[in-house]
Amino acid sequence: MVAGRTAIAPRALELVARGVAADRLAVDVANVSIRLGDTNGLLAVAVTAPVRSAPLGSRRTNQGLVTRSEQARADIAYDIARLTGSEVGNVTLRITGVQIEKERRVS
Repeated sequence: MVAGRTAIAPRALELVARGVAADRLAVDVANVSIRLGDTNGLLAVAVTAPVRSAPLGSRRTNQGLVTRSEQARADIAYDIARLTGSEVGNVTLRITGVQIEKERRVS
């Protein structure tokens, strides 16, 4: 090991968290807002964003919004921890809307 230390700047951590949340919610990163904090030495992440969903009546399997959101929240915590090495204490997810996927026509 080489002496010294590595630190991740708060802005870099925020950008990683935004990218992870956008990916897990299947929305554009510009639509995601992140607030980072500290809870007893663990990273607290607050995400505000819409979520993408298939249209009602779609043939594709579509989990309920609550189920998808809970899974996304857990995945966001896992991915941030994996990518940054930070210990994530909690992730709060506030869904601000639903972006409906356009149906693709098969020719």
